[in-house]
Amino acid sequence: MTTRPNVRAHPTAALAAATIMSLPLGSIYAYSVLLAPLEQLLQARRSELASVFGISAVFFTIGANLAPRLFGWIRAPLLVALTGALSSAGVALAAIAPSLSWLILGYGVLFATGGGMAYVVVQQCVNAAPLARPGLVNGYLVSLFPLGA
Repeated sequence: MTTRPNVRAHPTAALAAATIMSLPLGSIYAYSVLLAPLEQLLQARRSELASVFGISAVFFTIGANLAPRLFGWIRAPLLVALTGALSSAGVALAAIAPSLSWLILGYGVLFATGGGMAYVVVQQCVNAAPLARPGLVNGYLVSLFPLGA
């Protein structure tokens, strides 16, 4: 029986992957710039569209709390891929959403859940790499979300 060696990611590679993953997910904070076009496209009121952001905040939190429970069950690279796929599916669905309910499902549920999970997963993956200055790196990772907006 062969065992797989415990290989840790090179810190630079882990940080680059975390940057690539986090920047687009920060667009959750840029939702307000989409309101005017979405009002016209979906014939929805501003209050209805504002609820989408509220729902996305809830599901982002759910995703951020779900991700740590999956560590140990799912290997980190697969977990990163799954969170990316979930977010991508959500934003793709939101892009073609014919109605408010589809926008809620795509952006508010799928994209936000995947984004919340990814936020925690990339933090954990980078923290597992041997870092010289982990506090500085964590601050950098946190700053990527608003920067992505």
